[in-house]
Amino acid sequence: MALKIEHLDNTSVRGTLDGALDFNISEEGGHLTARIANWTRAVAVRSVETASEMRQITYEMIARYREDSRGRIA
Repeated sequence: MALKIEHLDNTSVRGTLDGALDFNISEEGGHLTARIANWTRAVAVRSVETASEMRQITYEMIARYREDSRGRIA
């Protein structure tokens, strides 16, 4: 996994995954919404108070993206 983070705080993350896929997580209307290329997932908002917590959520969402991607290929 190659993730280049360009911005990270307790409300959003922005970067590039695998050198080519735009990656973004932001808080929107009571949910955290992750977007990687054309893949989008929203999860109920947790109390995200630090950038460290947002980084952990980032890795969790990348794992979901990878799982979904494997499901489409298999």
